[in-house]
Amino acid sequence: MSLFPVSILLVFFAFGASILHLNQSAKDYYDLVALMLVMFGTIAIALVTMPWKYKKDLKNSFQRLFTGQKNDYKKCLTDSMDYLQSPQNTAQKIKANDLYAKILIDGYELRSLNIPVEKIEVILNERIQSYMNRQKKISNAIKGLAKYPPAFGLMGTVLGLVNVMTGVSNGADAKNTALKMAIALVATMYGLVVANLF
Repeated sequence: MSLFPVSILLVFFAFGASILHLNQSAKDYYDLVALMLVMFGTIAIALVTMPWKYKKDLKNSFQRLFTGQKNDYKKCLTDSMDYLQSPQNTAQKIKANDLYAKILIDGYELRSLNIPVEKIEVILNERIQSYMNRQKKISNAIKGLAKYPPAFGLMGTVLGLVNVMTGVSNGADAKNTALKMAIALVATMYGLVVANLF
């Protein structure tokens, strides 16, 4: 089981407890404009910066994040031994999307073509290195994405402050001005939450 969903629940619990402790309403922290700016801005950047040519690897990475799926080395060893004894039967049981299964099947096929062991080792090492490079690109793209939500949050805050100044120039009272100022600052909070939580 992945701890990621649990950690998100803990954050929302802490946030809710803080709001209750401060005797505030949750709607004080809701601003549709700020939310849309941070979320859609981040999604727009993700569409541009993510390595979509590796979409299958991306999907598997996010799946592992939420499901907590880890490498099962004991199963890998068992599957390898079974495969050596009965390749046809075991090939159907092994999940072909696992890296070790792909390497195992490819290695067996290369060996059945009478390719020298040294060449097989080079080929399989290149495949493993290629896989690791793809994973690194995906990881770096996701990490790089974290710098954008605070920028969109700041943009939302600037829009909110422009709204506050417009209200002040039109003679808004102190209560209305303070409320608009609070709403403006919510955008920065959204940006920080999205960047640090995900």
